[in-house]
Amino acid sequence: MYPDPSSAPCLILISSSQVTSIGKVFRMCEPETVVGRGSGAQCRVWDPGVSRQHAKVVRGQDGTYVLIDLGSTNGTYINGLRVKSSPLRDGDKIQIGTVTGLKFSARPQLEEGEERLRRVLVASGVGTWEWERRTRKFTFSDSKVAALEGLSENATVRRRRLWSLLGPAERRRVRRALALATRKGIPVDLELRIDVPGNPPRWISMRGDVFRNESGVPTHVAGTLVDVTSRILTEQELRRQALLFECLSDGVVVFDLAGAILDWNRAAQQILGHDRESVLGRPIGLVLNGRDDDALTGRMLGGLAGEGRWSSELSLRRKDGSECVAELTAVPLRDSESRSLGGVALLRDVGEQRAIQEQLILADRLASLGTLAAGVAHEINNPLAYVLANIDCIAGQLASFRPSVDAAALDEAEAELADVRVGAERIRSIVQDLNTFSRGSRPDEMSPVDVKRSIEFALKVAGNEIRHRARIVAELVEVPPVLGSEARLAQVFLNLLLNAAHAIPEGAAGGNEVRVVVRVESALGRVVVEISDTGPAIPEQELSHLFEPFFAGKSTGRGAGFGLPISLGTVRAMGGDLSVENRPGTGTLFRVALPVEPRSRRPAPPEPKPDHPASRGNILVIDDEPRVAAAIQRCLSARHEVSVAASAADALHLLGEGARYDAVVCDLMMPDMSGMEFYAELEARLPDLAKRVVFMTGGAFTPRAQQFLSRVESRCIGKPIDFAALEAMVAGLMG
Repeated sequence: MYPDPSSAPCLILISSSQVTSIGKVFRMCEPETVVGRGSGAQCRVWDPGVSRQHAKVVRGQDGTYVLIDLGSTNGTYINGLRVKSSPLRDGDKIQIGTVTGLKFSARPQLEEGEERLRRVLVASGVGTWEWERRTRKFTFSDSKVAALEGLSENATVRRRRLWSLLGPAERRRVRRALALATRKGIPVDLELRIDVPGNPPRWISMRGDVFRNESGVPTHVAGTLVDVTSRILTEQELRRQALLFECLSDGVVVFDLAGAILDWNRAAQQILGHDRESVLGRPIGLVLNGRDDDALTGRMLGGLAGEGRWSSELSLRRKDGSECVAELTAVPLRDSESRSLGGVALLRDVGEQRAIQEQLILADRLASLGTLAAGVAHEINNPLAYVLANIDCIAGQLASFRPSVDAAALDEAEAELADVRVGAERIRSIVQDLNTFSRGSRPDEMSPVDVKRSIEFALKVAGNEIRHRARIVAELVEVPPVLGSEARLAQVFLNLLLNAAHAIPEGAAGGNEVRVVVRVESALGRVVVEISDTGPAIPEQELSHLFEPFFAGKSTGRGAGFGLPISLGTVRAMGGDLSVENRPGTGTLFRVALPVEPRSRRPAPPEPKPDHPASRGNILVIDDEPRVAAAIQRCLSARHEVSVAASAADALHLLGEGARYDAVVCDLMMPDMSGMEFYAELEARLPDLAKRVVFMTGGAFTPRAQQFLSRVESRCIGKPIDFAALEAMVAGLMG
């Protein structure tokens, strides 16, 4: 027995699978002290790698102490070297088993720093691990495994190995680190993901060093386990926030309490042109407005201090001197305790948005104008129809009077009547142009289009704009029709003509020209329209951007942002292409190439010539305009018996009474019952007669009417009526 047990040397537990046991003191009062996990050991520790009687400490006659290994399985180490028997000196560190470490000390308690370390280890939940090189087996502190699995530290220890919680990729990383540690002595330093079934993933830091035997051969690697899940999740959130910061389409500027810029994202750099490093520390107002006056910073900071928010729409100056319109909103930047740290300003370039809004407003106005034009055309066409019909009738009557009246007076009356016809025909042409403008069709509603007619319409509309700048030279020839939308194609030609006009300054119309050439390329099966001008050429660096939205040529004034891109889309929707080229010394040329409508490529079969005059038929005319109906009746009466009905209901009544007709001429748009509804009733009652109906329209401006006319296109005639064409159509139906 040691004479004074309280002052006897001791073994202090400095590492253990039981973290709360770290710091425990085993006094060596007897001549021999057995260390192990068996019940007979005076220094009893729990460690699956420790033998029941692992080693013993023997006190010599001279008061020295010797450590002797008792044939343990995993060996006994002093200061990292394996020993069979070795003297102990104060401070020696003894390693036994897998994770158990002891310190030999003549003092009965830990030093202050060691005690502090023990408390830190217990509080932080640091675990231990050991890997034995010979068996390649791991041993982990059970308390750490329990904590990672969501168990309390005092719960029943589960023998599940931490190794089983690592995925295949993580296991490979551990094996590579252990190989480097034992081969090159490199410490293990890994962060590993732990997947516990039923729980969110966790991360641990695994660090360790190599232990060697007395020959210097690595025998095992041991170290600590630290749960770093909180840090990893925090770092991931910071990376996510940084990614969002950089990926936002709006510019974000962070500034301090004095308005000096602390950071800004890539979008802010793209909007204003300054790189991040050049703006850090500069007042936000100076950077945004690009001027010496820094009143903007003061207004922004004052708004944040007074109202807690500041917003405005400003014209900002970019690095290259250009300006952009932006919405600027600033809000305070605060810490977790609501203390003000500065502010965050959001920048949104609204220049493009304003351009889109203007285009939408223009499109809405054009749509309204188109609807109005269609209505006006319809109202004009009805009276114009009987005006022209009566002119023809009067002309015929005047001719019959020639033998019995004064020739000079008759010639004068015919000349005056001819002038009236010229005026009426001019009104007809204007109304047809209104119909062309108002007839909007969807991309899937394609029909054969007369290219020459579309160009003529565009030239009429753009003529006033062009004549103050250049002469118009038009080389127009008849070409096969193309498949598309007449209104949209006319809009394409109008855009190109206006662009050509705007490229030429006013005041020199005699020395400039806008040339329009139409030709057919039979070998390629396409119609080509070329519109050229004698204005300045487009710079080569602008040519590749000319069809991009929002692009406006700075040097030539070409393009208003949307005209050319929309024109390109329209032409491509028709299967064609739109291109541009500079012509050295002669300005710029735009070329529209459109495929010929397939049916027009085949030669039309010759029309059969009747071998006898058309027979006289019984015709029914349906129109709610009495003068139009009377005019048609007069023109057709020379060859047919013509009856008139003022409404579709009256016509159905006549048919119901047994009246029979060889053909029907019916107005499309009528009150109460339209021509479309009449046609549906007729198909149900008299399907054969329904096939012999000619429809008249002064302007079909409803989608339903347009869809209906696409079904009966070959049996439709427009107002004002071409009576020769109407007679031919009726004769054809009577067959």
